[in-house]
Amino acid sequence: MGFMRLKTHALWLLCLVWLRILAVGQTPTDLRELGQREYLAGHYDQAESYFRTAIGATHLDDAHRAGILSDLGKVLLDEGRLSEAEEAFAKSLAFEKRRGKKQETGSRNRVRKSRTDRTSEPHTPGNG
Repeated sequence: MGFMRLKTHALWLLCLVWLRILAVGQTPTDLRELGQREYLAGHYDQAESYFRTAIGATHLDDAHRAGILSDLGKVLLDEGRLSEAEEAFAKSLAFEKRRGKKQETGSRNRVRKSRTDRTSEPHTPGNG
């Protein structure tokens, strides 16, 4: 009985190492898609590994990072790892809020520029 357990653990370890090797050279988007497939197949360990590897990418924008963290949160929640899931969801929400503020600021700046452009145009009769 102990040998079978050891064999199973060794197989899982090999799978996790193999997943890391497969992840090398993948884009964060590819890794997220692989994680989502594994999650839907019920392979939570593999899904978590893909999501964590994707989050580690340095060139992610806030939208992608928030989405990957949300996906990771779902995996952790389904595994019953509630405090870790809560942390992933909180980080995801923080990135979404920051992203929203950036978009809001960008929109405000465009409105201000538009107003400035309109007020700086010379007013001629018949132009309105």
